Amino acid sequence: ELEDASRVDGSTRLGALVRIVLPLAAPGMIATAVFVAIAAWNEFLFALLLTSSQGSRTWPVGLQLMVGEFQLPWGLLSAGGVISIVPIIIFFAFVQRSLVRGLTAGGLKG
Repeated sequence: ELEDASRVDGSTRLGALVRIVLPLAAPGMIATAVFVAIAAWNEFLFALLLTSSQGSRTWPVGLQLMVGEFQLPWGLLSAGGVISIVPIIIFFAFVQRSLVRGLTAGGLKG
């Protein structure tokens, strides 16, 4: 409806996309990007199965490989877990406003 109204006002298809559709879709796309980034950062199974060299392993796989048969270094694992969530916290701090706007946009009538 908004797209058709912009076309009636003389906008091109590209202009309607840039001025109408993308601003309305941006909060939802940002929210989706945040959730995908968090899932990719914490991904474990494929990283464990598809990496073979020490240098190509991801952080969660490296933490899991620190666990020995008869020892469990709780201090190192706890520190590694805290360090592994710091980039996600920083990323979320930058996109928090857009994420909240995207999650609440569907519940508002305007």
